[in-house]
Amino acid sequence: MSNLRRESSQEQVLQPNLYHDLFTSPRDIRADYRLSSAFAGRIGGNQRFTISRDDPLFDQIKKDIPDATTDGTWKELCDLRGLAKKDIWKSAIIEFWATLFNTLISGAAGISIAKYGTQYNLSPTTMAAAGGLSILFSLPLFIHAAGPASGGHINSLITIATFTAKLAALPRAIVYVFMQCLGAVAGGFLLRAGLGEADTVGAVVPGCYWAPNAGITNGQAWVIEFSACCTVLFIAFGVGLDPRQRDIFGPALGPILIGVIVGITEFITGIMKPGYTGASMNPSRCLGLVAATQTFRGHWVTWSAGIAAACINGLFYVLIPPYHAEQARDEEKGKQI
Repeated sequence: MSNLRRESSQEQVLQPNLYHDLFTSPRDIRADYRLSSAFAGRIGGNQRFTISRDDPLFDQIKKDIPDATTDGTWKELCDLRGLAKKDIWKSAIIEFWATLFNTLISGAAGISIAKYGTQYNLSPTTMAAAGGLSILFSLPLFIHAAGPASGGHINSLITIATFTAKLAALPRAIVYVFMQCLGAVAGGFLLRAGLGEADTVGAVVPGCYWAPNAGITNGQAWVIEFSACCTVLFIAFGVGLDPRQRDIFGPALGPILIGVIVGITEFITGIMKPGYTGASMNPSRCLGLVAATQTFRGHWVTWSAGIAAACINGLFYVLIPPYHAEQARDEEKGKQI
C-alpha cells in the first residue's frame, strides 16, 4: 500500500507533456528506453509514443535516438552513426516482413483483377473499384500489425516524408527504405514463383505500369503521381501524425483512414484515362512488382514524383508545424507560474 502511495505522489509531480505521454510512472522512466519503441514518426501514434521533455533522461535519449522526440536538430537527425544501432535494424526487419506480404497480397490482387477483368470484359471502373477496395481493407491491417514494432510505414513514400518532416532520423530512413525495397522484391518474386513465370512476366500491375499506347505521357503520369502522393501524405500526416488529433483518432482509427484515402485515390486515378491503371503512392511496392514482372518502363516516375511530394510535405510541416514546440513550452511555463 505504501508503494502505491509513493508511485501515485510521484506521478503527480511528473505531469505528462502536452502532447508527449509515453511514460506514466517513475518505474517506466527507469526502464530501458530502448525497449519503449519511442518514435515520433509512428503512423497512427500521433506522437503519443515519444519521450516527454519532463523525462529526467530526455537529453540522453534525444542524443542517442533523436527521432524519439520532436526536438531533434538536423545535425542530430543526420548523424549516420545511427546506422550501427541494432534497434533500428530490428524495426526494419518488421518493415521488410510487412512490405513483403503487402506486396505479395496487393500484387496478386492487382494482377488477378487485370487478368480476369480483360478475360470477362469488366469495365475499367469495376476493376479500379476492386483494386481500391483491396487496398482499403488490407493496408490498415498491415499498419496495425507493424505499428508497435516499426511505426507501420510499409511504404518508402511515408518513410522519406517522415524524415523530411523531422519525425525520423536519416539512418532510420535509409535502413527502412532499403529493407522495404528488399521486402518488396522478395514479395514480388515470391508471387512470381507462385503464379509461374508465364503468368507473371509482362503482366500489368495496376498503379505500377502503363503501356506505351495508353495515351498518357511520362509527364502527365508524373503530375498524377505527384498529386496523388501529396494527397496521401496530407491525410496521413493529418490523421496519423498530427499530435492534436491523437485524442480524436487515436492509434486505431488513423491507419484505417489512411487506408481509405489510399483506396479512394487508387480508384480515382485508375479511371482518369483509358489505359492508365492509376497512381502507385508506394514506390518500394512497385519496385518489387515491376522487378518480378520485368516491366520497368516509367518506374522512375514513381520514385521521382514520390520523393518530390515527400520534400514538399516536409517543407510545409517544418515551416508550419501542426503544434509549435515554442507554444508548448510557453504554456508549460504559464502553468508553472
